Amino acid sequence: REFMKIYRILGVSFDYFLGESEYLRESKDIVSRALQSGVAKKSEGAVIIEFDDMPPLVIQKSDEATLYQTRDIAALEFRMKKFRPEKILYVVGSEQSLYFKQVFAAAEKLGIKHTGVHVPFGLVSLPEGKMSTRKGRVVFLEELIEKAIQLAERIIEEKNPCLKRKKETARMVGIGAIKYNDLSRDRIKDIRFDWNTMLSFDGNTGPYLQYTHARASSILRKSGVRSFAKFDASLLREEEEKLLLRKILLFGEVIKSSARDYKPHYIAVYAYELATLFNDFYESIPVLRSEEKTRITRLALVESVRIVLRNALWLLGIDAPERM
Repeated sequence: REFMKIYRILGVSFDYFLGESEYLRESKDIVSRALQSGVAKKSEGAVIIEFDDMPPLVIQKSDEATLYQTRDIAALEFRMKKFRPEKILYVVGSEQSLYFKQVFAAAEKLGIKHTGVHVPFGLVSLPEGKMSTRKGRVVFLEELIEKAIQLAERIIEEKNPCLKRKKETARMVGIGAIKYNDLSRDRIKDIRFDWNTMLSFDGNTGPYLQYTHARASSILRKSGVRSFAKFDASLLREEEEKLLLRKILLFGEVIKSSARDYKPHYIAVYAYELATLFNDFYESIPVLRSEEKTRITRLALVESVRIVLRNALWLLGIDAPERM
């Protein structure tokens, strides 16, 4: 119930909940098949699967109880049969890399064709050392979310006290800051948790991207233009405009690279660079006050940036408010 509360706050939902207990019977079947086929053997009362290049994997203890890895193999087989997925991504800490090599190799020895991929990530530690609930070195996500939203509320109250739906916007901004802080880093690198960094709304942060999206939306509202069916792209001759156009064209390739390497920070880095180029463009080049044909074309460029930025934020699971 507590997990679901956090998931709802973060906008995360699941189609299925299948816990370890769902695979107890299948786990016993895995052990039987492994022994019958000669893939596994008994060792000191336990059942193990041996490999040429890795330590053996225990799939049943001497008291005949199955283990987590046995249930993982059973779950992998079930998922392949039930869903026929193109890929099954196991997003688990890098310290489990050997474990997943063993599980996948054991499944293959048993004739289970699978598309499982281990996507490792680094550890989050505190300045005092590795997180440990036993030693009291821990940061609770719910507390972090509450602090981020409260900070967003204070900033909105200071900078735009007349903003409508302030609480809803603060929730978007606070949660966006947390998500971006995590997803903008290379997942394989370890992170040292710092409250000031995690709650920062300046520079390369989620709120900066959200503000840029809101800024583009505001420009478009002020223009009164609703359609960009006709515009002359050849009028975009300034260097700032060309830089934006080139950046927009790269978005598709960035998405492909991010999916190929399982690295969402590619999209985060791209979005930040796009936002920076856009803000430089808007501060240097007149948009609303330019000549009519040029104005429409530049507004079309603003709309293009807004759409790409919104889509980049969506891919990162971050809301894109139109007003901030």
